This record gives sequence, C-alpha cells and structure tokens, in this order.
Amino acid sequence: MCTYLGVPLAPEKTTGPATVFQFAGIALDSVRMEARLPEEKLQKCRNLLTDFLARRSVLLRELQSLIGFLNFTCFVAVPGRAFLRCLIDLTKGVRQPYHHIQLSQDAQLDLALWLQFLSQFNGRSFFLDDVWETSHTLQLYTDSAGSIGFWAVFGKHWFS
Repeated sequence: MCTYLGVPLAPEKTTGPATVFQFAGIALDSVRMEARLPEEKLQKCRNLLTDFLARRSVLLRELQSLIGFLNFTCFVAVPGRAFLRCLIDLTKGVRQPYHHIQLSQDAQLDLALWLQFLSQFNGRSFFLDDVWETSHTLQLYTDSAGSIGFWAVFGKHWFS
C-alpha cells in the first residue's frame, strides 16, 4: 500500500506487530505492562555516577549532561526525580559551560544514592495508572498536628 501511494519506507525502522518495542531508548512491554531501560543505558549511568563520585568538581556541561541522563532515567525510575533537585541547584547562576562547579556534600550524597539505587534497580517499572484512588475508596484517612502528633485509619485498622 505504501509503495502504491508513494510513501517511502525505511526498512531498518519498520517492525511488525510485537508486544515489546523500543521507543526513545526505552523498551515498552505490553504483556508485562512495564517499561525497561536497556542494560547498556543502566551501565552507562552507573559508570557516570562512579566517575562523578570520584571528583570534587565538574564542568557545568558535564553536570548538565549527567542531569539530562538521570532525568531520562526517571522516565522508568520515577522516584529518582526527587534526587535531581540538589544537582540542578548547583547549576544556577553558572553561565559558561567550561566553569567548574564544586560538588557539595549534599550533591555527593544524592549521587551515591543514585548509584546505590541503580546497582539494585533492574531497570523496570510498571505502567502507572491514569486513575487515582480517593481516600474514600481506599478507606484511608490521615491527619497530623505538629504539637500533638499524627494518626491514620486504614479500613478498621488505625495508629497514632
């Protein structure tokens, strides 16, 4: 049909029906309902983190590159996004890509946490639901007060 209509095809980019396919560097599996990072991307990330942890300062462009790669990793490792803020803050106000940035202790701790996580992470995450459950459907209710404490009720169970 494409030939008949004159639409050019790139055979190396054409795949037949499949339950697993790669899109933008992430493997999507419709049977297991999960997204995966290829092992080579996980290893590259581990190597970058190990390199950064051995240094006291980095160039702005190197840090920006690492932040971009970790941000990409967050498409699968969603909780990792919280551990990018400290690294992003280090780039504020630095204009030239060749300027050196000192890696703060907090940044070193975040890098070490990323490395520990990626050493144990299998590169997979389940597709997240578009529907959020409410407290009513979960039967989960919480409250807290700094001067008194906190409590929670889950169905017939509670704690304070």
